[in-house]
Amino acid sequence: MLMVVIIHFLGHNYLSAANPAEMEGQHFFTANLLFSFIVCAVDCFVLISGWFSIKFGVTKLIMFLLPICFYQLLISCIYLPYGSHLNINAFRYWFVPPYVALMVISPLLNKGLNSVSKKNLTIILAILTLLFILPIKSPSGMYGKNAFIFVYIYCLGFYLRNHFDNKQSAIKYFALFLLSVAMIFVETIGLAKIGHFEGTRTLSYSYDNVFIISSAVFLFLTFSKLNFKSKIINYLSASAFFVYIITENENCFGNETHSIYKILDVSDWEMSDTFIIRILVVSILLFTMALAVDIVRRLIFSKPEQFIKQKLTALEQRYLSDGDIKTA
Repeated sequence: MLMVVIIHFLGHNYLSAANPAEMEGQHFFTANLLFSFIVCAVDCFVLISGWFSIKFGVTKLIMFLLPICFYQLLISCIYLPYGSHLNINAFRYWFVPPYVALMVISPLLNKGLNSVSKKNLTIILAILTLLFILPIKSPSGMYGKNAFIFVYIYCLGFYLRNHFDNKQSAIKYFALFLLSVAMIFVETIGLAKIGHFEGTRTLSYSYDNVFIISSAVFLFLTFSKLNFKSKIINYLSASAFFVYIITENENCFGNETHSIYKILDVSDWEMSDTFIIRILVVSILLFTMALAVDIVRRLIFSKPEQFIKQKLTALEQRYLSDGDIKTA
């Protein structure tokens, strides 16, 4: 999730789609190179969902949305003196609607994926890749930020775990990741050369871009070969998604007077030789602070959340049959 924080911190400022950096800018190449390395983070998150398969239930959906609503309300309250309005809408984040859609249809996806043969799934993914991933112009729309692409990547994650011959070493997978990153960077600079650089909305930065999807696959496969277990990492990972929710809140980045950029005055950094270093350091600090905030939330609300979860589970077991929606 640190990668996502860097994506947003860099993308909302130097590579802003609303005010894209000029090629003559001092940090244009290094900023885009860094962005090329990390832009696969969102696709990686969905790949992980496909690898492990989502176990959908109404209770799980509500418990997924509740903390998002909590942070929307909390942050909007903090920003009330600065022109904000009370808000509990969890769907203000672009990622939430397509991911919720993926969660809801996951029972159907899981049944289909478990029943289809390796050969047929390979053909299906190949056709989808030819039609929606390889074309130069993104036919899926919204720069790949939609439920269709999430479903495609989810199926790809399932395929990698259940049908892919994962015999290569982590070094080889990482080398292929670096190659994919290089292709993203070359494509971006090429588009900039012909006048088609649009900041984070540049075609090469679309989440359905073949090079971004391949970089996500190879980075994921790299880590799949690394065997390590840590209770601390498992504990912290439970807060990783909510780091995104906190740092990407519309007030934190969009408030006209007290956004993160207004407080830090990031615009002055663009003339500094340490611009990228500052972006990385501040991103790490933001990630750490947001992680700490969510850990505190979990400690304070663990019992109320457990109570709500138990009540919802009891209702779900009472009113829903023992069908697919709870177990698929």
